[in-house]
Amino acid sequence: MKIALIEKKERIKVKDFDKIISFCSRDDYINVDSYITKNEIDKIYDSVYNALCNSLNSHRDKKTFFIGDVDILQAYGKQVFDFLVRLCQKKAALKKIIEKESPKEIWISNNTDYAAICPFFDFFIKDFIPSNITLKYFSNNKLCLQKQVYFTNQKTKKEIIINHILHSIYRVIDLFCSKCNDNILIYSDYEQITKLNDFTKKRIIIIRDNFPRRLFFTLLNKKICLKLFSDFNVLVGNIEKNTKDLIGQLESTPLLICVNNADYSKYVKKYLKTRWQAELLKVIPRIFQSHALFSKIPITSLLVDQDRGIYHNILVQVANNYNCLTYVNLHGDPFHRIGFLPLTADYIFVWGAQQKELFENWGLHSDRIVVTGCSKYDKYIKTPSDLLKKRICKELGLSYKEPICVIATFPLVYRSNILENTIREQIKKIICTVSDFKNIQILIKLHPGDDNESRIHNLVKNLDADIKIIKNYDALLLAKGVDMLVVYSSTFAIDGLVYAKPVVLVDHESVKKYKNLDYFYDGTDVGKIKNSLSGILNGQHKKHIINYQTAMDKYLNGGNAQASQNIAKHIGK
Repeated sequence: MKIALIEKKERIKVKDFDKIISFCSRDDYINVDSYITKNEIDKIYDSVYNALCNSLNSHRDKKTFFIGDVDILQAYGKQVFDFLVRLCQKKAALKKIIEKESPKEIWISNNTDYAAICPFFDFFIKDFIPSNITLKYFSNNKLCLQKQVYFTNQKTKKEIIINHILHSIYRVIDLFCSKCNDNILIYSDYEQITKLNDFTKKRIIIIRDNFPRRLFFTLLNKKICLKLFSDFNVLVGNIEKNTKDLIGQLESTPLLICVNNADYSKYVKKYLKTRWQAELLKVIPRIFQSHALFSKIPITSLLVDQDRGIYHNILVQVANNYNCLTYVNLHGDPFHRIGFLPLTADYIFVWGAQQKELFENWGLHSDRIVVTGCSKYDKYIKTPSDLLKKRICKELGLSYKEPICVIATFPLVYRSNILENTIREQIKKIICTVSDFKNIQILIKLHPGDDNESRIHNLVKNLDADIKIIKNYDALLLAKGVDMLVVYSSTFAIDGLVYAKPVVLVDHESVKKYKNLDYFYDGTDVGKIKNSLSGILNGQHKKHIINYQTAMDKYLNGGNAQASQNIAKHIGK
């Protein structure tokens, strides 16, 4: 039997193969989700997480892969996890395919350009197929191969000049502002903490990579100091030598990462080498800029919205060397540990008792968890819903008299999830089911990080329904202004809870997670979606009203619009 494994948007001569199995959501081929289940994927996730944490802890204790006092391996921990979990998922799927199909030949494309980052089969498949199977490439067999192209957001010359002028103005104004020996440094999405300045007497300093033009007048009005990392450029020596030395150490130092008794160390090393060769020329200067920042400005507290990103993690590590307390303000509803743990900062602010219990179950000591509520919800908590609905209708061209339903999903980025076809089919089912209701107006709110937009547009075109697709729009404004929400594994579920809106959950994981709140409606199949929406529209389903306060107490510390005050109380000590 001849099998072809497709990983990118490519066409091959179908007649040349007995089966073509797609890993990239191609409707015209057999999809990989026919061979591996979500439950198996979840087990791989946990195994990789535990193995990676053990490895990170071991190398931290040995002080390997350090630049000065910064653990570079720890800073790249989330990126290594993402790479390794995809590799293990593909390996598990490959094993299942071989067991089921018993192929004599496996054909793949030669993807060496991106193999160490994605990873593609060409990166590892030779090590995991039996000797009686022949591996071949169909590079000469393909009709059309579309390489994945990565674009960067390049600013125009005009934008650069405007930002430079505004930043210069801000610098001049800052010279005349009173200085303080008690500063709070914030490296976070400002929308998460807009009220924080109202509850602290300490001077707040916002640090950014680039000048945030949209915040210029807001920060001026609130007398918040703004700094850029480029303000702290220092002589960092021979960066090329530092990069070469770290990569040399990577090649010579044992890096043991075993998942389910299989050693993946050589793949992780190749991955890190590829990333470090491309990125350390920018990452290393950030370490020295962070040191210069803390050396020149007395900072007592650092607040970030996550510490699993490379630059966030570096900043937190540097801050820990300057007698500065570090805090993470929970940026989203935690479903998986890797986005939040292991925690580099001293403390994490969580929204409610239920999340504190979750982090404790994940192994984080209770002394490092502080329940505050969620500060971003302070923004609209006291604004009447009808005023916001009128604003939404005006801006999006909707009718105020008809109910509005938002369909919200988590970000589905190309090739980031081996079960993306299953997820796309679920999203398609949700949209088609909701579109059957002709008496509601439908908005599909895509996550800003989603690249699923073109597929959603194509799906909507084929439906006899007036559906608007939006991406970059105030999510909290939507949550409070619309009448109901249908949510697929997204923090929009909690947004709806905050504003006492009926929320239909359409994935089993969310239904299981929030079951004890007894607030949300079950929409895990077509019949349940229809039943929930019909009951909500007819006023029959009311548990979101009856159980609102109990759910808020458990998940959002009562939702009393005091989250910013609670955060300020802790970081202002």
